[in-house]
Amino acid sequence: QSTEAESVQFLAMRFSLGILACAKPLREYPLDVRKDNILTLSASVDCADCATLERFYDDNPLGFVLFWERQVTPGGSYKSHLVEEFLRACKELAFTGVACGQVDILIDREYAKRYIDPSTAPAHILVREGEPVLAQQHHIDRLIGQPAAGNMVWFVKDALKPAKIRRPGHVFGVGLDKLLEKKKLVVLAGVAPGHPCEAVFRAAVEGATGG
Repeated sequence: QSTEAESVQFLAMRFSLGILACAKPLREYPLDVRKDNILTLSASVDCADCATLERFYDDNPLGFVLFWERQVTPGGSYKSHLVEEFLRACKELAFTGVACGQVDILIDREYAKRYIDPSTAPAHILVREGEPVLAQQHHIDRLIGQPAAGNMVWFVKDALKPAKIRRPGHVFGVGLDKLLEKKKLVVLAGVAPGHPCEAVFRAAVEGATGG
């Protein structure tokens, strides 16, 4: 007869396997998740947009991960501002192949301890093929001085060089002519900025090019 401890261990194993079974590259999630471009990373929480940290790394070669406490709420503090700007940066990085993840250190403190002192949260790391990409001093100076979404996106693009992080954008007139001259393959759609179809188009391009 199973003991209570064995039963709990068995349920925990099934729970973890359920999370693993549902995990997949972020570009394969529903469009609303892809537009926000962020997954919850946890060893125990089960949800439609959750994954373990290990599976997230396996499925997404480029990752931008935030470690934070859910007690941080919008309100103007430096910590809440950093969290809000991170979420904005993730939206700007949508459909580029850079997947974002968030770890609540009140639930998954061990995840955070692999990379940071939890007392310094919120903090973010950039990851390539499961390994952290070290920030240079000029990155640190700019991010600490002004932790804005634009600076976070700049950091991701600059730190990942020579790889180029791009997303489908808008071109007009002469810009379109130059684009057609330079590129062997161009995918075009007549979509106004901000139109709902814009996200659909960008998602389709990302899927067709493999992120």
